Amino acid sequence: MGTTTYHTNDPEISRHVLREGDMFTKITSEPAHPLFYMSDQSALFTCDTDSPAFSVSHKFVPPAMSPRAHLGIFGLIVINADLNIVRWTGHSLHVRSMR
Repeated sequence: MGTTTYHTNDPEISRHVLREGDMFTKITSEPAHPLFYMSDQSALFTCDTDSPAFSVSHKFVPPAMSPRAHLGIFGLIVINADLNIVRWTGHSLHVRSMR
């Protein structure tokens, strides 16, 4: 389809390629961008990299996605998953948090 996809598991290459800067910018307001039809400069995932919404939201999103933050809510996730399984199937997994 005219696109070349490269895969790597090298963290140094990933850090270099995916960091924001000259190598990576998101400009959804350009008509050629796949998200152009839903571009919204006040939304987190559909705004341009240089949009004010992008910089403000990225002060909060990375800490919220950290392993430490996930560990803090892991027990709640397990309990809610088990409750949903009971609701949908009538059977419990009886999974308990390892904390």
